[in-house]
Amino acid sequence: MTGLREKLLQEQDRLEKILQKTTERLKDAPQGRLRLSTNKKWTQYYHCVPGGKQSGEYIAKTNEKLISGLAQKDYDKKILKLTERRLWQIRKITGDYDEEEIEKIFLKEHMTRQKLIEPVEPTWEQQLKEWISEIYKGKEFQEGTPLILHFSRKEQDRKFTGSMTAERLIRYMPRMQ
Repeated sequence: MTGLREKLLQEQDRLEKILQKTTERLKDAPQGRLRLSTNKKWTQYYHCVPGGKQSGEYIAKTNEKLISGLAQKDYDKKILKLTERRLWQIRKITGDYDEEEIEKIFLKEHMTRQKLIEPVEPTWEQQLKEWISEIYKGKEFQEGTPLILHFSRKEQDRKFTGSMTAERLIRYMPRMQ
């Protein structure tokens, strides 16, 4: 797939930025974790700290900074774990990946064998030969098209201003060189 390596490297850059951002946020995060308890319509928040109560200390709803900080910390930890895993996978793939490896297998074959083989994908040289062999067909003028003007070089043009500009460029080009 053409461009896959570039896309993987772009994704790697994006993930590295996310990793850096979450690492910075985790440095300022409060200790412990958040535990939620829902009773009927009410949600209660508990601050669980290692070495403290197993159920955690109750946090009043007015302490929104601590509640959101602990929730953000849990989220950032999950993001950190995922991005590290994805970065490891991308680095592993990009270290071994080569976009031209299928073509290289064909090109490594002996010239006699290459003549006997039909490649899975056309090689760059084959694509180039095919492109060169195509005959260029310009845009044709339909009969009855208005404002077709004939000029000194026996060319047709649809627009007068474009033709005048072309005429002047052709006329003055030898002077510029």
